[in-house]
Amino acid sequence: MTDGPASRAASPWRFELLDRISEPGQSNNEDRGSALPSAAWVIDGVTGMSPERLFPGPSDAAWLAATADGAMRDLATFDGDGDALMQRLTAELGRVCERAALAPLDESGVDLPAASIAVARLAGDTLETVMLSDCKIVLQHRDGPVTALDDSAVAPFDAAAVAALRRMQAAGETRLAALMPQLKVLIRENRRHINRPGGYGVLSADPAGLAFVETARWPASDVTHVLLASDGFYRLVDTYHAMSAAELLDAAAKRGLAPLYDDLRRIEDADPECLNHPRLKPRDDATALLLRLVPSP
Repeated sequence: MTDGPASRAASPWRFELLDRISEPGQSNNEDRGSALPSAAWVIDGVTGMSPERLFPGPSDAAWLAATADGAMRDLATFDGDGDALMQRLTAELGRVCERAALAPLDESGVDLPAASIAVARLAGDTLETVMLSDCKIVLQHRDGPVTALDDSAVAPFDAAAVAALRRMQAAGETRLAALMPQLKVLIRENRRHINRPGGYGVLSADPAGLAFVETARWPASDVTHVLLASDGFYRLVDTYHAMSAAELLDAAAKRGLAPLYDDLRRIEDADPECLNHPRLKPRDDATALLLRLVPSP
């Protein structure tokens, strides 16, 4: 990893998109994933908890993810570093949310849709990674090791809700639908920690989330492949423990993303009540991009 700000100088490297998948967990896909020669990203919309619709589109979270994806395309050649990029993106979401809102917005943010985002950008000889919330990035280095950027401040809050689910199941009720009213109370309480000190950050119109942005910089010549994934796809690693991050990247390169997606759904469909693998959704939206770094022509 290198230190210091990344310049958006022309890079001798570019991203080649090898594979992409983005599939809904239920009815609406609230994920987005896009790849351009100099930047790629995955955005995972966080379902809002408002009892009424706040934004247009198939769902509030799908609208926000699509809006953020469009804004990222406009910002793909932005000259600033990753922190400045996220400032611009958040400001743009603030402007668009204010214009598009269908109802007054809750200033606490609990009911508002939000998103997780992971970005890989090229500038000069540098690969910059930018992360907010729980999307994942896995890097294959030229000399063999794999770096998994998969830690998240969201994890302890999700773990507490899953632990509560385990206790409810152990008490005798195993139907997830019957447990959801109690779980939603816990989820809503967790969301009171969004973009707050001691909590976790999300991408939204709230600039307080910028305090949680994580950026890192790597010599581009040292990285051969990049896998960007939403947490729904990454369940293969951190929820179902079917493989390690390195094995996931290797399998994506050798088998492709579609067979991995099929493996994911087979595991989930065999456990619809979330008993073998306790989780808050039987299925989640699953998005992944597999990129290779190649010399620019």
